[in-house]
Amino acid sequence: MRILFFSAHARQGGLYNSRNVRAFSLVEVVLALGVTAFAILAMVSLLPVGLESSKESLDESGAINVMSAVIADRKATPLTDQSSNYFLPALSNTMTVAMTNTFGVSDSSPYTTNNLSGSHYLVECVFMPPANGSSGLAPYQAYIKVSWPALNSNSSDFVDTVATIPQP
Repeated sequence: MRILFFSAHARQGGLYNSRNVRAFSLVEVVLALGVTAFAILAMVSLLPVGLESSKESLDESGAINVMSAVIADRKATPLTDQSSNYFLPALSNTMTVAMTNTFGVSDSSPYTTNNLSGSHYLVECVFMPPANGSSGLAPYQAYIKVSWPALNSNSSDFVDTVATIPQP
């Protein structure tokens, strides 16, 4: 039995033979669905990795901002005074040993706190005097390390730098 039908896109004869009609087979449809499902699954499985990477990037950017603020606070304060925002120690020409200062900084407040349970970042500052035998205007060295979370003293997530603080 032969089935014939009319079409708006009919050839010269006005009829199509059902055996000449182009269509997707069931195998082709199943393969297309399989490839699409694989692509969607791959995208969904990468989503948690991307979110974790984004969180790590935000934490590191925040730590760098804290570090920059600490350095700016020390440089904006006269050397013989304690800094106003982070209470960094006063530096003097008679200083012979390194001074260490450790404190916490929370996300909500840009200033120091001794309560590490409310802090997100742990800041460790070591101020070293000018080298012996150097000229009278040699700079102080400051090693600053910002790690997170503040309560984890063995955290592998940290940024650090060495800054120089010039004498007046």
